[in-house]
Amino acid sequence: MKFKLFFLVLFIIAILYAIYHFSFSSGVRSGKLVKLSKKGLIFRTYEGTLDLGSGDKLTWDFSIRDDDIGDELIKNSGSFVKLEYKEYWINPFFETPYSITSWSLVNDTYSKYSNFCRLVNILRKDSKLVNTVRSMVVAQDGALLDHIRKCQSVP
Repeated sequence: MKFKLFFLVLFIIAILYAIYHFSFSSGVRSGKLVKLSKKGLIFRTYEGTLDLGSGDKLTWDFSIRDDDIGDELIKNSGSFVKLEYKEYWINPFFETPYSITSWSLVNDTYSKYSNFCRLVNILRKDSKLVNTVRSMVVAQDGALLDHIRKCQSVP
């Protein structure tokens, strides 16, 4: 009887370990980091929200197990970031099944979300205005024309 109980407990511990440590999916999401907070009484975790831009689902919620990653991301709140994550079947101490494993800043100088490129794409809709602005840019700062062209090639 003790032998069976021992293996039952060992089996349950192995299942819980596997559920907690092995992910069934991984991926990358990019967007603007709009919220990050440290939550919890006993198991303190970072919980955050990423603004994905537009579409049906505008935000994505995630959790962070690693305090070093959480501390660094807090310093970059409001920035465009790329988050690498693992998705767990059960994540008992976190609010979401998505756990961030690493991150990097996204250079949004020429992304479709940068204010400069947004303005360029609005102005492009009026050909008369484009010709007027182009001649002014060429006359005063020709290098700016290269930056404008980079915005036009952004998907």
